[in-house]
Amino acid sequence: MWLIFGTLAIVATFLNLIAYGQGKETKYLRFIALSCTALTMCGFYSGSAKWIVNQDYSALEDVVPTLSAYTWLMVGASIFMNGLTLLKRK
Repeated sequence: MWLIFGTLAIVATFLNLIAYGQGKETKYLRFIALSCTALTMCGFYSGSAKWIVNQDYSALEDVVPTLSAYTWLMVGASIFMNGLTLLKRK
């Protein structure tokens, strides 16, 4: 599920930047992009919690260390790129 929300967050962010470049209102796209980013993180941690409950520690060892660095990077990039549209001059 987190993969779907992550893809939606990326698509919404790029649509947000495109709309911003065209001078359109972007507050709804920005909200969707940041909401999908938050849902991606919730889905990722939910999946990790299921692995812990099922004692699937090999999955945790394989996935979590690698993806934790990427999640920091992608969340930071999402906040930065969606924040750019707040700088819109009237």
